[in-house]
Amino acid sequence: MDSITQAALGAAIGEATMGARVGRKAALWGAVLGTVPDLDVLVTPFLDDYAKLAVHRGFSHSIFFAILAGAISAWGLQRLHRKYGESFWRWYSLTFLALFTHALLDGFTVYGTQLLNPISDHPFAWNSVFIIDPLYTSWLLIAVLFAMVYRKEPWRMHVVTAGLLLSTGYLIWGQFAKNTVDRAFLADLKARGIEPEQFMSNPTALNTVLWMGMARQGDTLYVALHGLADPDGPLQWLEIPRNSHYIQSAISKGNPYIERLLWFCRGYYYLTEDASGNLWLHDLRFGRSDGFLTDRGNFIFRFELLRNGERIVGFKQVPPVMRGRLETFHLLWRRIQGDTSIRGGFRM
Repeated sequence: MDSITQAALGAAIGEATMGARVGRKAALWGAVLGTVPDLDVLVTPFLDDYAKLAVHRGFSHSIFFAILAGAISAWGLQRLHRKYGESFWRWYSLTFLALFTHALLDGFTVYGTQLLNPISDHPFAWNSVFIIDPLYTSWLLIAVLFAMVYRKEPWRMHVVTAGLLLSTGYLIWGQFAKNTVDRAFLADLKARGIEPEQFMSNPTALNTVLWMGMARQGDTLYVALHGLADPDGPLQWLEIPRNSHYIQSAISKGNPYIERLLWFCRGYYYLTEDASGNLWLHDLRFGRSDGFLTDRGNFIFRFELLRNGERIVGFKQVPPVMRGRLETFHLLWRRIQGDTSIRGGFRM
């Protein structure tokens, strides 16, 4: 999730755990700690793209980091604020929860988090909230704002609790909506005789009403949009060939760069070769710049495969070309409301 959301969640955690004991400092330290795991970006300028994929949302987003960094932070805060006479364990309730809820919240996005790093690099991803969603963040911001303004009012803690409950309820709602649309996606695939070896879904931008479903059968990916407001009827699936023959030799030889990309993409990739002979790998999980609402979008996550002759010797992540954002948001709003006449396309 974005830094504002993580800071708001951390501040709400701080207020809920220690606000009545140490005042505004609890929300302040909660906000700071709520953004600490994302400081892994400070080391990425010194890493190549191969290492960046493993480091981001790696150890700094694990439960072991929350335990260790939470203990160090609690020890430091207990000594910094001796005048309050609060125990290490009370401070630890703030520091651990502020750090660990950051990692858990990121796990609800499609990117996922390595919660068990360094024991396992498995990225846990529940895919039920977009990376920026005001309907989640607003409850936390309102609650923290009330707590800061009305410091002397005893009911402020009820507002903070309500903010945490409402934002958590929104995550639960996201899982409910996801299960609902997943059943529709899978039923439509079954009716077409498609038995996917992999399937995933995640919400489109800024909402949990319209979802993107993606399935893999063999070397073909199927992508469709379906929303809770859609009328009954068959779904429109885009058929996208993965073109894995481009990297089959590298896979069989155990190329570390391809192994890292396949670990990151989790099977949902699309390979192309441009007119200059450059080879590209696109991660479809993050969708396209047009949200699959037109036929001219660019994939958000794309990597140029660097070659020395026929051998792949590295890769470079390249930002997408973003065009027509206002038009895309207009189409998205209509599509969220169930306008299925808006149909995206796919061009090789």
